[in-house]
Amino acid sequence: MLDELGLEILGFECHHASDKANYLAEYPQHIAATWLSNRQIYEKAHPSTLASTYRFWVKRHGSAGAFRV
Repeated sequence: MLDELGLEILGFECHHASDKANYLAEYPQHIAATWLSNRQIYEKAHPSTLASTYRFWVKRHGSAGAFRV
């Protein structure tokens, strides 16, 4: 869907700080948390993460501006 809309992910904004801290504990090399394959693996291993909402920041390819979804 992101490719179809010409968007790229810049990062995630977690509702609970512990969600991001736990993710970074498993993926410390990826501080922006934008690898969707890692997010999918993480969410399957930690389904309670999905109980809280998180937003992600995107931008159009080639654009300087960003927006939150």
